[in-house]
Amino acid sequence: MQSLGWSVYELCGGGKARRITDVAHQVKTKRNIFCMTGDCEIVSFTPTDELEMFIVDFDSKGQDKLTFVEFLFNDKENGRFLYARNHDIFLPLSQAILTSCGIKYLAPEMVLLYKSTDTERKGYQLDYDMTVGAMTAEQRAWLWNALKVMNPNGHKWLKANGELSMGSNNSNNFWEAIADDWDTRVGDDGNDFHRELIRPATLRMLNPQTSERILDAACGNGVFARYLAELGVEVVAFDYSPAMIEHARERSAAYSKQIAFTIADATDYGQMLSLGNGKPFDKAVANMAVMGIPDIEPLFKAVFDMLKPGGVFVFSATHPCFQTPDKSFTPDGRGVITTDYITPKRYSYQILTDNPKCAYHWHRPLQELFRICVDAGFVIDGLEEPVFVKGSCTHSVWENVPLPIVIRVQKIKEYVS
Repeated sequence: MQSLGWSVYELCGGGKARRITDVAHQVKTKRNIFCMTGDCEIVSFTPTDELEMFIVDFDSKGQDKLTFVEFLFNDKENGRFLYARNHDIFLPLSQAILTSCGIKYLAPEMVLLYKSTDTERKGYQLDYDMTVGAMTAEQRAWLWNALKVMNPNGHKWLKANGELSMGSNNSNNFWEAIADDWDTRVGDDGNDFHRELIRPATLRMLNPQTSERILDAACGNGVFARYLAELGVEVVAFDYSPAMIEHARERSAAYSKQIAFTIADATDYGQMLSLGNGKPFDKAVANMAVMGIPDIEPLFKAVFDMLKPGGVFVFSATHPCFQTPDKSFTPDGRGVITTDYITPKRYSYQILTDNPKCAYHWHRPLQELFRICVDAGFVIDGLEEPVFVKGSCTHSVWENVPLPIVIRVQKIKEYVS
């Protein structure tokens, strides 16, 4: 690796790493080593009093190009990969060392077993949250048994009856991890999906007016809040992800007098109510957010309570009829095949094209979405199913089948019996 211009470090325990230039200078034999290029952005070093020794910190955002490689030195025996802390725990080498695109990597269940010893470390818990849902039943069963052996008195990832905790019950950690990538892709004015499908339909149904006070729920990097501010609207915008809010504030500095950005949890009714600061909103909006929230009933109830009589709430989501967890395409690529529509279900979803990072989505059939709206007190009075203009989309199926659904609900002034 050094001959290719990479720097090589050995991990020395205690969060420290030492740069090595020759095997003869390696002081921790059989310790893990890592190699990195000069433009690697996911590793940072803080010097210590010891020569060539550093405190090392790893950024959990991951890498989108190969600038970092870690080498794990581990024992193997009789075709088995042995867990270093207990050789009675092992995987057959064929299951422990996997290959993707010609690159070998350690099986996720073994990686998580190593990381299970320090679950308070944010990156380790995030890795578990983002991985466990994508593992096979066999991989999860192996990890459960291994964790049980190593933690006979219990572990936070262990549930009863041979089941693992399925990680975080929301997408918050995932969105925090993807915030930088999302901000880069969406930019100041949104991507094609937002500009061509979501924004036009939302504006038609929201009909924002100058001097109105509008709540922007799960605002991301503030792209729609900025658009509203340009129309003369006073905006209160929130997101659960601190990184998203940081990006939103940076990109919206010119609108600081019109937009108030804050961090809040859409599943917490009390937090939602506090956003109003005792003053009602004229309208509210949530662009492509509700499918990423595990429990949307607190949000809908709070929005209803904060709206003025006659106020509307416009929200959008992946279309539940055509974006089921197991959807596939017809052989000619012109249609969508969906099954298992009626059952609400959580599933892992790739948020950005050509980006491996995923988040959880919660599939809800229309009857469930509408029930939540009605139970909150709303009346459904608008719905659009936008599609791409002919010839404008890489996948022509989305010119005839809607990717999103945009719904308007209203807090009517009074009921007429």
